[in-house]
Amino acid sequence: MQVVAGYRHARARYRVASRVVLWLLRWSFISIGALTAATVLFTHLYRVNEQVYDPASFAIGVAGLFSMAWAWC
Repeated sequence: MQVVAGYRHARARYRVASRVVLWLLRWSFISIGALTAATVLFTHLYRVNEQVYDPASFAIGVAGLFSMAWAWC
């Protein structure tokens, strides 16, 4: 006698749900890490460059970073 499991459809949904949860978890850690790194970097750069701060260069650098980020997406 052959026994067939009756939960084949539930397992497929479980796999999709687990992939979505893992994707969200992965990207939340990546986002938190990126925000933390950016905060530490900008804080350090602000403290180091308080006397030689050039707003035009900073704006050009930020614009370049945003351009690379949008081109990558």
